[in-house]
Amino acid sequence: MRIDFHFYTIYALARAVGFSPENAYVIAYASQYTDDEVTDKTILFENGGQFEPFITAHKIFNPQNLLKDDCKRIWIPFHFLPGTIGEGDEQILTKPDCTIIQRMIDQFLSYDLLPYSRHLLGIMLHAYADSWSHQNFMGIIADINKVNDLKVNGEDIMLYRIAPPLGHAQTGSTPDDPSLEWEYSDSKGEFRHIINHDRAIDAAHHCYLMLSRFINKFADDFLDSRPIPWDQIQDKIMELFQGASDLKDCINAWGNAISNNEIGFNSHDRDINLIYDEGEWFNIAIKSESRMNPESGQFEDYYYRNEIYEVSDLKYFNDSAQFYWSTLFVENAKILGLKDYFNL
Repeated sequence: MRIDFHFYTIYALARAVGFSPENAYVIAYASQYTDDEVTDKTILFENGGQFEPFITAHKIFNPQNLLKDDCKRIWIPFHFLPGTIGEGDEQILTKPDCTIIQRMIDQFLSYDLLPYSRHLLGIMLHAYADSWSHQNFMGIIADINKVNDLKVNGEDIMLYRIAPPLGHAQTGSTPDDPSLEWEYSDSKGEFRHIINHDRAIDAAHHCYLMLSRFINKFADDFLDSRPIPWDQIQDKIMELFQGASDLKDCINAWGNAISNNEIGFNSHDRDINLIYDEGEWFNIAIKSESRMNPESGQFEDYYYRNEIYEVSDLKYFNDSAQFYWSTLFVENAKILGLKDYFNL
């Protein structure tokens, strides 16, 4: 999925089930930030302490994408959840609403409220949604990811054939655009025809249900407005999925719908002119300065913990990403017989 789903759709769904604009923003930001936390450099603060990011993605052209250990620690758990169907490598193929994410959701919802529950919810929604758009691919380099005879909206596409068979790289971003219809032959020669907006609406419904389960459990903490039934919003959501393919136009369409009361909730505060800035959480938590190093004679960056750092969204996202990996994913991967595959 792209930012139009991970941020804007998730925000709209969170508002629809009854979250306030501010809480919907935190959940949706964490969902999208799962694609954007790509810097693994440890930051040493000039005023004491350090920040060690728990990265949840790599930039597209980062050579670490090709490393098996990185794929197992990043791409599979956060973006290509294993379907655990079949034998051997087939167990790692992503499947929508797969057993492992169902178990992870149940486990997450069994806990009392955590300081970073909203951030963890956002990360889980990201992986959950990707299980629809990334289905039948695995988050590691493997022949099973090879794509032949790709057609998008009826046109032959040759551009991505030189890409390594990592995830859906040989289809480019085709699976992530809700407006596209495409087809290909997989590594076994099986013909597949996909209508992305059908996948997207199913993913959105399941994310809506997960958000509903969370807010129903913690209604005293988070319920801000009357929940809107799914059947009252699904037509508008589908209309947006079937709209513009160009990402900028798609973002504008979602922003306008959220701002203008088109999804059913009363638009106010964060709803108006909703924008995602991937540097926002970092800049609130950490101050950076560029100044001359007298020893090297070069300008260098210096970092400081801001006063709110310990309770910042950045730190909570980092804590929740660590928890997602080490507790939710690892524990359930072991139970489902994937211990040896992930060297756990």
